[in-house]
Amino acid sequence: MEANVWWLTAIPLLFGLGWFAAQLDSAQWFRKTRQLPESYFKGLNYLLADQHEQALAAFEEVAKLDPETAELYFALGSLFRRRGETERAIRVHRNLLERADLPESHRQQALFCLAQDYLNAGIFDRAESAFSAMEGSAYAGEAQRELAKLYEKEGNWEAAIACLQRYLHLQTPHGKDLGASRAVQEDLSHYACELAQQQLTAKSFEPAQQSIALAKQAALDAVLASTGHAKMANPRVSILEAQWFFLNAQPEQARKLLEQAVLADSKLCAIAIQTLLSYSTDTASALPTALSWALQHPSADTVKPVLQALTANPSSNNEAAAQQLLQALSDTIKRPPYQLASAHLLLAQPLLSNVENGTVWTQSALHALEALIHRYDKPVCTQCGFKASRHHWRCPGCARWNTLPYSHTV
Repeated sequence: MEANVWWLTAIPLLFGLGWFAAQLDSAQWFRKTRQLPESYFKGLNYLLADQHEQALAAFEEVAKLDPETAELYFALGSLFRRRGETERAIRVHRNLLERADLPESHRQQALFCLAQDYLNAGIFDRAESAFSAMEGSAYAGEAQRELAKLYEKEGNWEAAIACLQRYLHLQTPHGKDLGASRAVQEDLSHYACELAQQQLTAKSFEPAQQSIALAKQAALDAVLASTGHAKMANPRVSILEAQWFFLNAQPEQARKLLEQAVLADSKLCAIAIQTLLSYSTDTASALPTALSWALQHPSADTVKPVLQALTANPSSNNEAAAQQLLQALSDTIKRPPYQLASAHLLLAQPLLSNVENGTVWTQSALHALEALIHRYDKPVCTQCGFKASRHHWRCPGCARWNTLPYSHTV
């Protein structure tokens, strides 16, 4: 009975103590809030209203009143960089680095931010020096990723690959970010493909084989990091591997790889046909395979190179095959969405000269279609909307990988 009475007494007491502590915390919070300058709250209001110019002016005033606030300088520098005012961002971060009393953690952060400013401003030599100076710091991994972006802009694929490999090595098993690792593995695969393409052009076959193997492994690791299922994530690897086999006099292996690529993704058909016809030393033996792929997936991009190869060696069989291709293309564009390039290719064919080619109507139609093609019928980046004149593995607009369609086929 006495225990029950004690609990009944203790409960209101504990409640009162909790209320008193809450009031004390509130009083301290209000006291700290009153110590903040009015410009700080003005800056916050301007930020919430998306009035960045006024917000920057207000925060600059706060920074002058309280120069010890390093976090505010970092916020200012970030805002300047996002607005493209890299000179002001550089000035903010350099002022921070010149402070003798700046803690080491803040010094590392300021150096990293300054390196990002230099990179955005296009001052690559200073950015490279600043990022390289962060080895052994808390920002060493991120510095390697930023260095890889810098080398990507310069087309220095070997250096970019080395940076991403160092980044992956710095990732500890317990602190590993799977999302970041997947993105890095995808970039690593594309970098290795770019390097392999350069090496194939230079006839450096052994280094190219090593780069292709690296690209393949990185692509598989990227998929495993996200889904746990091993499936090729970068279709360009198969195309490059086929090119390697062609250049090393192994055409059958190359054709098998291209066949597998087309079966895995029919949108790769145009690139596979271009590779087959461009790299085959015996075009006549490659034509039946290219013809079968184009008939299975007719579009302007698949039909045009096969037609060119057929008409380069005129014969009754090749003319019949060309008419078969045009018929397949004609059947395709009867169904929406219409393909402007396909329609233009049909109208421009000399094989149709017995129908209406040369008439005023046909010429007018050709001119109209050419204007429409120039304006609309282009590969469009799925990320930034950039319209390219041809397929690129990396979008020239936003510099992202695999965002442009492989052909005009929808």
